[in-house]
Amino acid sequence: YISLAYVTDAVNPVYVDARAEWVDDMAVRQQVWDLFLRVEPPLGYDPAPIYRDLAGFGLLKIIPWRIELASALPPFEKIVWRAA
Repeated sequence: YISLAYVTDAVNPVYVDARAEWVDDMAVRQQVWDLFLRVEPPLGYDPAPIYRDLAGFGLLKIIPWRIELASALPPFEKIVWRAA
C-alpha cells in the first residue's frame, strides 16, 4: 500500500491512498516508455538517461481506493472519493 500527497498548492492539497504493484509486462512498460517520449514536457521526457533501457525501467501501478481533495480555507471543505 502507498499514500501520496500532492501539495504544490498548500491551500488545496490532494491525498491518495492506494494499492501499488510492480508492472512486469514488457509490452505495458514499452507503452509507458513510448508515452513519456511522445508527450510534451514537463510530463514527457526521454527516460534513457535515467534508466538506460527498458530492462532498468521500473513501472509502479497505483490503484487508488481513496482520494481526498481538501481546502485549508474556510469553509474547510473536503471531498472524498472511495472506490466502490
